[in-house]
Amino acid sequence: MPYIVEINSSYHPDPNWSTFHGVDPASLEYVPDVAFLDQSYGLKGLAEDMSVFYHAYRAQFDHILDDAAHEHFMFAGNVPIVSAEFRQMIERIEPDHHQFKQVRLYDYWGKPFEGTAFYIMNVIGMIKNANMNMAMHYQPFQLYPDQEFGHLMRFESRSSKYFASDVLANAWNALCGPKHRMEFHWMSEASTRL
Repeated sequence: MPYIVEINSSYHPDPNWSTFHGVDPASLEYVPDVAFLDQSYGLKGLAEDMSVFYHAYRAQFDHILDDAAHEHFMFAGNVPIVSAEFRQMIERIEPDHHQFKQVRLYDYWGKPFEGTAFYIMNVIGMIKNANMNMAMHYQPFQLYPDQEFGHLMRFESRSSKYFASDVLANAWNALCGPKHRMEFHWMSEASTRL
C-alpha cells in the first residue's frame, strides 16, 4: 500500500531541514536574496534545467554538523538534498526517471562534508488536488497531463510531503534505519483511488 511521507517533527539532528542555502562556489559566501532561485524550481514535478541549481551549499546556522554526513535526505529550502546511497536506491526502483545534480555541502565555517556524495534531487511527478487530511482523503488523487503514477511523487502545494509506493517506502526505511528525518503514513488504495 502507498504512503504519505513527510518531515518527522520529533527528529531534530543538526542540520535541521531548512539549514542549507546556495553559496558562491569560489568564496562560499551566501548568494544575495535577489539571486535566489525562483521558489517554484524543483517543485513542479517536471524536468528542469538542472544547471540553474547551485552546486555548492553552506549551512546557514552554526549548529554542530557532525552527523550530517550520515543523513540521506535533507533540504535546501524545499528542494531535497540526497546522499549517493539514496540516489542509488531511487535509480534501482525508478531508473532514469528523476533528476539529480551533484552538489558540495559545507558547514557554517566552510568546512566540506566528508564521505558520501550529495545531490540536489528534482522529483518528477506531481499529484494535484489532494486533500491532505491523514484520516480521510475526500478527493481522488489526480495527475497532470502526460504524467503517470510513479514510486515517488510530490503533492501539489505541499512541498515537504511526498507520495511513496510500498516498494520505495520499504527500501527508504531499510536505508535510513528505524528513526530518521522523514516519517511514513500508510494509506489504503481505496482512499487514494489509484
